[in-house]
Amino acid sequence: TIVKIMFGVILPEDPLAEMTNLLVKSSLDAHNAILPKLPPTPSRPHYRFTLRDIFRVIFGLCRAPKSMLEDKTLAAKLWVHETMRVYADRLMNEEHTHKIMLEVADIVKKNLS
Repeated sequence: TIVKIMFGVILPEDPLAEMTNLLVKSSLDAHNAILPKLPPTPSRPHYRFTLRDIFRVIFGLCRAPKSMLEDKTLAAKLWVHETMRVYADRLMNEEHTHKIMLEVADIVKKNLS
């Protein structure tokens, strides 16, 4: 994948290979969980989440130093930060932000812990 190429992961047994798969899977899971919970409406047309948002999360991860992704805890924190930056920054109220926080927390428990 692009993420593996960005971090120079060539061999399948490279420790980063598993982490990059988990981060991409988590990003897809988050997108698919957020999409139905916060659909765009006439009062909030900017809630239109697309595949470009997944790319923004992945691109943010790719800009981090490789050493940050070697530590699972730091990688999970970075993923949460990037996901909240991309999705939560455009939300209108705390209730919607809280919904995303719960989804992100569930995904971290399921995929990154």
